[in-house]
Amino acid sequence: MTNGEPQTSSLVLFDLDDTLIDRTGVFERWAHAWSERHGLGPDAAGWLVEFDDNCDRSRVDLFGAARRRFDLRSSVSALIDEFVEEFPTWFEPDPVVLAGLAELRGTGWRIGVATNGSTMQRPKMEASELLDHVDGVCVSDEIGVGKPDPGIFEATAEAAGSTLANGWMVGDSPTSDVVGGAGVGLRTIWISLGRNWSLDQIEPTMIVPTGRDALTYLLDGSRQSR
Repeated sequence: MTNGEPQTSSLVLFDLDDTLIDRTGVFERWAHAWSERHGLGPDAAGWLVEFDDNCDRSRVDLFGAARRRFDLRSSVSALIDEFVEEFPTWFEPDPVVLAGLAELRGTGWRIGVATNGSTMQRPKMEASELLDHVDGVCVSDEIGVGKPDPGIFEATAEAAGSTLANGWMVGDSPTSDVVGGAGVGLRTIWISLGRNWSLDQIEPTMIVPTGRDALTYLLDGSRQSR
């Protein structure tokens, strides 16, 4: 890892899923409830989680495969509509994350969320009460460009009222967050979630287990610089 210490009055961009919110855990809980509601067997939830592959599958692929596997009567579009309406409501505020974001902003940081995904990202943020704790949000499907393209980092910095200079990118994706962030000159924090770093061409500035740990690292640096 390269050296880099957080500084007060800087910019930090966060990924959303499995960084500021626990998308993996919420999806597992939703999958169990959905499987039970549709009268499926005990293994259905595990299949959904495995097939979803941490959101790497499109919703059309996920529910098309689920409809075939479990012989569901509802159409794929109806299943997707049900998911889009219901899934965001499963998210809840994380007091530790909200407190960390509030303290960062209180010391002069500008905070942005740069997330790949659909317009469903915003209701997830609303349910998690994140929108009142950040300065700007860019969702790839809304702006027509996603990570690791430089455009989304630049747009998020602008939305947060800042520039990319001396900024940070925090996220769990090696390519989208770390490679993408480093490509526009950002220092990076990789959320490992228990994984080992595997890319040879680049290393993150810092590796931490969770989004909470990333906030602690940034806050500690800010406190020391006061």
